[in-house]
Amino acid sequence: MEIRKTGQIALLMLGILIAGCARSIKPFEDIVPASQDITVNLKADPENEIKILYVTCGMLIIQKGEHGFLFDPYFSYQKMMAVPFALRTRKRFYEDFQKRMDATIDKRSISKGFVSHSHYDHLMDLPVLLSDHYFPNLKTIYGNEFVPAMMYHHQDRGAEIKSLTDDQVYNPLNKNDTLYSWIPISDAIHVLPIASMHAAHQFGVLAMSGKLNAKYFRKEKFKDPYARSKGFKWDGGCNYSFMVKFKNPDGSDFKLFIQTSGSNAPYGLPPNKEKADMAILCAASMQEVKDYPNYLVRELEAKKLILVHWEDFFRYPKNEDDVKMVRGTRQKLVQSRLKAIKESALKTEIIMPRPGTLITVKY
Repeated sequence: MEIRKTGQIALLMLGILIAGCARSIKPFEDIVPASQDITVNLKADPENEIKILYVTCGMLIIQKGEHGFLFDPYFSYQKMMAVPFALRTRKRFYEDFQKRMDATIDKRSISKGFVSHSHYDHLMDLPVLLSDHYFPNLKTIYGNEFVPAMMYHHQDRGAEIKSLTDDQVYNPLNKNDTLYSWIPISDAIHVLPIASMHAAHQFGVLAMSGKLNAKYFRKEKFKDPYARSKGFKWDGGCNYSFMVKFKNPDGSDFKLFIQTSGSNAPYGLPPNKEKADMAILCAASMQEVKDYPNYLVRELEAKKLILVHWEDFFRYPKNEDDVKMVRGTRQKLVQSRLKAIKESALKTEIIMPRPGTLITVKY
């Protein structure tokens, strides 16, 4: 099994190298804001405000008023050749994350966390956050069945790490599914996990897609949150998308849809044909999924689209102008799909924020 996984990653890395180096974002300059502090206005006279910090990959931290929550705790950059055998959280990236976080979001507001799947680039930095008690009021982390085992040595750090259950998750493949339930962040904020999938990484290859090796994560060395690990041990497990509802004072809802890994229809779609005011979707591996993210934008009727997980996360940018596209991106295909979204009847506005961008949504 380990040989197969190692070969899987080797094939993926070879494919990425063949596909080329990280490419310039110049073809997308019209949707990549120069500033790392941007405002999105959804109404002429907005009455409400949400803060969204896009860290990198799938990591998002969201705050409304006194309440906040996070997705996919990962802020470290790894060199490509380190992935098979030498992944680790790096202190300098943690320090950079803290500086940006402390300047934008109240960390005391964060009470819950969600993990879309258990690949390293969506989960690996959680042990440091837990051991450092960085979020002092973080009480619960929800993820797939792999996450509690991967966090074996970090279950006693103040936050309960739980697997999402069938009666919490909406299954879009079952049109008669009525067992799902919304997870409360506060009386006015609720999150619904939705069964989704993970697009292939490159050339139809989805790496780290095997069974959990729980024994590996029980090793004594993983008591150290900075311990080195092997990338192919971070198997992805089940994938989730999320719908977030913010209850407005007038009784209406503001709906935010989040999906940090591309999916084929109908995976990831919310129940009852619910619409979203804004969608946060994944740009990486767009070429590996037919009609993505277009079908989701149409189904959700989202007027604002935020694209994340688009940057080359194998190289740490020297500054905010040094960001490159994720390797293997077929830029012309991506441009074509995004053009179709912008020219559709919805006239959806697209924003591709740089890592570390604070998005203030006013509505």
